[in-house]
Amino acid sequence: MEYVKKEELIKGEVYRVEDGNFWMIGIVTLPNNGGNDGSSKRGNATYINSVKEVKVDQSWAYQSNYGRTYKLATNEEKHWLNCCITANKFITFEEAMKTFIPEYV
Repeated sequence: MEYVKKEELIKGEVYRVEDGNFWMIGIVTLPNNGGNDGSSKRGNATYINSVKEVKVDQSWAYQSNYGRTYKLATNEEKHWLNCCITANKFITFEEAMKTFIPEYV
C-alpha cells in the first residue's frame, strides 16, 4: 500500500493512520483546523481508533514522536468506520464484516 503525505490529506477521504501500536481510521472533515504549532499539524476527522473510541468531527494530530504513517483505507476499513458511525459506538471489525459486501469487477 502506498503511503500518503500528511500535507496531502483530502477532505472527505478515508485514511488509516498508524503510530506504533496505535491506529486510527477516519474520514477527514477539515484538513487543517489551524491548531498547528512547531511540533504538531492538526486537522479534524470522524474516526475510530485502537482504544475503541468513535470520535465525530474531532481534532486529530498528524504527527507524533513515533512517526505516523498514512495510507488510504481499504474498502473493509471504510465499511467498519461507517458501521461504527451508524451505530454511534465502536463495534468490532468482525461484527462489521458480517454486513460487508465485496465489490467484484
